[in-house]
Amino acid sequence: MRQALPTGLVRVNLYVPKRREAGFDFLRLETEASSDSEVTRQALRYFEQLVQDDLTGIKLKVVIGTEVEWLTVARFRDDDERLDELDRRSIILHEKSMKRLNGIRAAMDAKDISAVVRCALRYYKHIVNLSTKDARFFAQLPSGEEYHVRMGIRTQIPSVRLGDSPVAR
Repeated sequence: MRQALPTGLVRVNLYVPKRREAGFDFLRLETEASSDSEVTRQALRYFEQLVQDDLTGIKLKVVIGTEVEWLTVARFRDDDERLDELDRRSIILHEKSMKRLNGIRAAMDAKDISAVVRCALRYYKHIVNLSTKDARFFAQLPSGEEYHVRMGIRTQIPSVRLGDSPVAR
């Protein structure tokens, strides 16, 4: 039986990668999100910024040690996923998130909102992975200027055994 949602929330049915492939458990653990819906909302916020930057010619550069990687919207688009590789999931979003989702869909010219969410989840999973590796993020403006960007992803601190702690030495 369906429950009524509080005002301002919307239930959306999406086709996203199966739970394991989408990395919901990993993302919930690493970012301390309370639900798959919260992971989806966070992913949409970060992905929206990437899409807006892409539209204005700003590029996102990632540096880990000496390795450099460029993140683009095109990199996270669907590559003809089959429906049998996807799960139908019911996600609860705020009305603002739905507006964000529809805006991103229009900007990307995506076929549906599920495609946008799949891209957002791929992107979010990737930047969370990079954040756990102490990656540094930079925005490169069309003029060539670069600025350090703090992503603000709260990842879990790896557990340290007492013997490994610098305090214990």
